[in-house]
Amino acid sequence: MTLRSELKTLEAGLSISSPVTIASAEAFESTPDRNLALAKRKAVFENIPHAPREVGQMGASREILQTVTVRFSAYDADFDRAIEIADSFKSAFTSAIAAQRRAGERLNGTFEMVTFGDSETPFEAFDGRPGWQVTLDFTIFETVVFA
Repeated sequence: MTLRSELKTLEAGLSISSPVTIASAEAFESTPDRNLALAKRKAVFENIPHAPREVGQMGASREILQTVTVRFSAYDADFDRAIEIADSFKSAFTSAIAAQRRAGERLNGTFEMVTFGDSETPFEAFDGRPGWQVTLDFTIFETVVFA
């Protein structure tokens, strides 16, 4: 399982009960096709990978830095409620990441949260819907096989 597919699984499993109940979010491993009918989807995650960078090698272990920008957007006929939905999913996402770190589990690597956007500042990912974004840095250790 790849880092992006693990992140997608984590996101799709999130739910909220306030301000409305949403049992699961729609999650994409990358930026979704803009022709998809997203307007009726209440909660959408997209994961934008950046080019991985090798930052070191020691013996048979290679250290790679993989950065992923996670964007979330919410839709509701009531724009203020959509902002509340975005805030609730931000809390759920942050809690899920924190729980993984406390449990010593990894999403295919160790990571640190770098930046968190403001959910009250809409970005134009999906027709100006309110949302937030976070940039996660994952340090992945791979075993190098010498031929």
